[in-house]
Formats: sequence, C-alpha cells, structure tokens
Amino acid sequence: MALESPDLLRPEHVAALQSSAGNKTVQGLFKLGRKKKPQGPGALTWQNTKWADARFLGASDGGTTGVLFAGARGQEVVVKPGEAMDVEGGVASYMINQAAAAGGSGVALAPGYRVASSTETRQMEQVFRGLVPAAGKEKRVSNLIGKLSAGGVVVQDVAQGKALNEAIDDLPKHTKQRRFGGGRKLRADSPMRIFTDPRKVHSLGSVHAADMFSGNDDRLGGDVLNLENILVSGNKLGMIDNVMDKDKSYLRDFTIGKTVKTKKTADDAIADWKAQPATKQLAAGKFDEVAAQIFQRLLKDAPRALHHDVNDAAGRKIGSRGRAVDADAITEILKEHQDMFEMAFAAGLAAGRDQLVRSLNKLLQMEGLLEEVAGGGDLTEVRRVLATRRDFLLNGA
Repeated sequence: MALESPDLLRPEHVAALQSSAGNKTVQGLFKLGRKKKPQGPGALTWQNTKWADARFLGASDGGTTGVLFAGARGQEVVVKPGEAMDVEGGVASYMINQAAAAGGSGVALAPGYRVASSTETRQMEQVFRGLVPAAGKEKRVSNLIGKLSAGGVVVQDVAQGKALNEAIDDLPKHTKQRRFGGGRKLRADSPMRIFTDPRKVHSLGSVHAADMFSGNDDRLGGDVLNLENILVSGNKLGMIDNVMDKDKSYLRDFTIGKTVKTKKTADDAIADWKAQPATKQLAAGKFDEVAAQIFQRLLKDAPRALHHDVNDAAGRKIGSRGRAVDADAITEILKEHQDMFEMAFAAGLAAGRDQLVRSLNKLLQMEGLLEEVAGGGDLTEVRRVLATRRDFLLNGA
C-alpha cells in the first residue's frame, strides 16, 4: 500500500456529529482545527464520562429530535436521547472501528459512540437539571432532559472533519493540465484523491464490509454514493450515520411506522437481512464483484460531485457549483486507477469480513463486552441475532 497522501483539506475545518439515525443537526456548530486543550475542570470524555464534572450544558439549534452538549465549552460530549436504534448504532460503530483496524491503521474510523445504561442516565439527568438555569435555550434543554428517562440515550464524541461533499464543493479547482503527455490530473489538495490512494481505498473496503453486515447502504452501497456520510480531516476519514432505520438493520424486535405502527420481530429482521444481495455477496466472498460495482458507482457519481446545479426551494436552477472541466476530466482520471481501486477495495472487503467474524466472536464470548457496547439490559435477542448473522457469514445459511 502507498504512503498516506498529503492533507486533503484547507485550514478551515467544520465539526460534524456522528449519529446512527441520520441526525446531522449539529454538523458545523463548532470550528475545528484548533489545538486540543488539556483536560481541565468541566471537560468530559465520551468514555468513562464523569458527569458530575460537567460545568456547561447546551442544546443543538435544529432538528426534530435534538441533542445535548455537556462538559466544558469547547470540550463537550454529545448526548442524544430518544434514539430508537441505540443498540444497533453501538454495534455498528464497534464493527466499523474493528474492521477499519484491519483496513489500514485506523485511516477510516467511526467517532466514539456508546449507549448509556439506565443507571448512568439517571445520574446524567440529576446533574443536568442543576445546570439548566445557566444553559442557553433553556426550554429546549429542559425538553431534552425530560426525554432521558425514556431510554435510548447515546453518548457520542464530536467527529472532527468536513463532509466529503462539502470539502469537494469548497475547493474551486480539482484538476490541472499534465505537464507531459496531455490530459489532466488531480491536484494535490483535491479530496477526490481519496479514491486514487490505495491505503484509503483499502480502508473504505473494510468499512464497507461492516456496512454490508449492518444493512447500511447509505454510504457506498446505495444507488448513489452518499458522500455526506464520509468526513475528511487531514489524512483521516470519519464514518457517520452508520445504521439505517430499515428492517434489515435491526438486532431485536422493533416497531416501524410513524402514524400506523407495525410491530416486527427479530426474525423478520434476520430474514430481510439474509435476502439482501449485499449480504449474500459478503457471505459468498464475492469481493471482486462488489469492488467493481462500487467503482462503477463512483464513475457515475464523481462528475456530478465536481460540477452540479444549485436549485432553490422550488427546484429552479439558480446557479452551479464546481468546474465543468473537472467533471469532464474525472472519469478518465479514475479509469487510470481502476485496477488499483478494485484490487485495494476487494482486499479491504476481505480483511473487513474476516475481522467482522473475529469481532462477533469477541462480542459473543468475552464477558461484559456486548453489554459495554450495547448499554446493558436484556441482550438475549441481540446475542441470538448476532450469532445468526455470524453463522450466515461463515456458512451462507
């Protein structure tokens, strides 16, 4: 594998909150790129969080659900109450980070994510109520605190970086004329170089194995690439929104529908997951086939990522972003790297799948690990579903 490519971003950085159910309401709330301050009074960490040390409490501005920020200003952790897929999100983040370790020294990781226990949630609520009078958006903060007792409370780290689609949009020029031989090549600072860097492509393959296992096709596996769910920060990639609210993604009994609610079982989720083409490909080890599919998706979507219309709320074109010359050149540039991409991605998939099996064995056999990842409680059904999925990967049945 090649050495890491140079930094992909310009100096400004934007924070983005990793969230398992698509909540990006806090993305861009903090300016990053600043030097990390030493841990001081009120600063919290997302692991082994000492809630009694919290000196600051705030809330996100937008979104239907919202999140809390607790700690010291600039050193907060994120608390999201009312997460319906908290256990699934915890397992997915764990799987991505384990798979990424097999995919290249943690180049592509999911930010810290864990499910809070009921005991911890009660402690959180007690501490937070004492901070409400000093909090901004007091009513919103109080409403979110009130949701803590309902369960589904997730503690998250704030992911450092910028969504890949934004990083692409923010750079005016991505290609330049070759000095010799004609044609164009990617500039050294273009985020599109991620897809021509063997190490990063290998890591993306490993992460995609975890996404296939979790039933998440809202990154690389859908009809279009969702570049919002990949963050770039220097030489690191961050994976956010790691599960989807779909039958195939659940690890336990669940309810779907907002107005008309339908109860479904863990066995419904297993059947849906097994029926997915991606699941069958992962179990059968068809890594070359998957890599070729992802590359074709990249060829189709890359030109639009570099040059696209900007529409108003009514859908009328009001301008365009990016240069047509970059969009015109990217297809040939990527084709020059096709063999490398497909080989590195397939190798990453293979490494990621092997690591998935090892990680599942750890979760199922190491005392207390699944409880730590999933927040405790009765995990009997979750264990059964994870064991069933592991066995399907191993045996195809």
